[in-house]
Amino acid sequence: NNSQNIKIYEDGVQLDLDNSGITVVSSDETVATVIPNGNLAAVTGVSSGNATITVSKGTQSITIPVVIS
Repeated sequence: NNSQNIKIYEDGVQLDLDNSGITVVSSDETVATVIPNGNLAAVTGVSSGNATITVSKGTQSITIPVVIS
């Protein structure tokens, strides 16, 4: 199978979602936690505030701002 699962974001960043090696982290786990599950991750609000979720694979990464109110 030579197919690839590539996500292209609005700002042009491309992230290869295939295979292992993907990490998803929260900048502030008192605001939002991340539970990874293979190529997916659940982000859960914990308390009011701002956090950044960073998805990385190798040298590729994208950050997603999160506001919990």
